[in-house]
Parts: sequence; structure tokens; C-alpha cells
Amino acid sequence: MSQIVVDGLSVRVDCDVEDGVKSPISLNLCLSGDEELKSSRLECYYYTIMGRKDDVLGIPLRDTSSDWIRDLARLCATMITKKYNKPCYVTISTVGENNFQASTIPLLAAVKEHVATLVN
Repeated sequence: MSQIVVDGLSVRVDCDVEDGVKSPISLNLCLSGDEELKSSRLECYYYTIMGRKDDVLGIPLRDTSSDWIRDLARLCATMITKKYNKPCYVTISTVGENNFQASTIPLLAAVKEHVATLVN
């Protein structure tokens, strides 16, 4: 488990990768507006798999009212499934208020870079 900070948003990243062709990648993100990460609340749980025509199929297993969090989970899961051709579970939990204003693109880039170091 590690922590990255993007645009003032602390993100605790925990990624589990198992050997095997179809073993899923599990990515857990904990978003916090402060540096202290403690117990968190589950906001979104998203699952993706590769489709038959090289497309990615996904579904929220636990949805949230926050469009930003849902889109972040979907984008992370889709990005990982496309890159590694494995099923992916992404959970996003939050600490404190749910009004994060971080930019999605730098956050996705940081998560992508971090996952690449863990998978390769």
C-alpha cells in the first residue's frame, strides 16, 4: 500500500495482482482531502472485463451519487483492463466530505503510473 498526492488530494493506493491469465487485478483507492488517512467510507465498487471484440464491459457493483467518483472508478477499471487484458475490480472510498475538486486526468495518470510499477 502506498500514498500519492495529486492536486492536493491524498490517495491511498492498494493494488493486488495475482499470477494467471484470468486472475483479476484489484485496485483500492482511498480519497482524502487531508494527509491523514484513517477509516473510510465505501463510495463505489466497479468491475470490468474484456469483451469479445476487444471492448471493455463494465458494471458498478456499488454505485454512488457522485458522478466524479463513479467516472473515476469506471475510467481506472477500463484503463487497467485494456492495458493488461485482465478483469479488474476498483473500489473507491472516501474520508471526510465527498466534495473533491481534483482534476481527473492527473489523478488517472498517477494511478496508471503506479499500477504499472506494481504489475510489471
